[in-house]
Amino acid sequence: MRYTILTRNHIKLYAFLCIVLSMPMAVHAGIFSLEQENQNVLTVKFQLPEYSIQNVDVNGTKWQKIVSDDGSVYGQEGFPELRNYSTAIAVPVDGDFSFSIENSDSNVTQNINLIPSSKLTLDGDEPGYLSAPGFVAYGNRELYPLHICEKGESAFVGNRKFIPLTIYPF
Repeated sequence: MRYTILTRNHIKLYAFLCIVLSMPMAVHAGIFSLEQENQNVLTVKFQLPEYSIQNVDVNGTKWQKIVSDDGSVYGQEGFPELRNYSTAIAVPVDGDFSFSIENSDSNVTQNINLIPSSKLTLDGDEPGYLSAPGFVAYGNRELYPLHICEKGESAFVGNRKFIPLTIYPF
């Protein structure tokens, strides 16, 4: 029989890791929900959280901005500032996953002029942000972002492997 003896430092580290690893699930408890799980399939449901579109004025130009308590702000410089939502999927150390979108609902809101993502600028030692629309982004009708869902790069925590899954609902 083998025994593992945990010192106080190990217990503190273990407790810290348990709290940190459970935070994404607590944060996204209402956004991502587990629908089905077996050895080969994991079905996750994404529920878009509440959001609003607020009017903002930047240097005399009127824009709209997506505001939500959840998710992250993202956007390429000059492209519209949008929100995305992510969760980590635990897989075996030598495992991987693929995904498919089984169904999605669409809602088109017209006459919205989303604020462009900001560019960090320096004026001497003082940082500043410049919001300027890029012609490539605002001058064409291509989809942005190109994909609704994206798998990220894997990361290891001890002997566990996590792969992020990011949803781009806007």
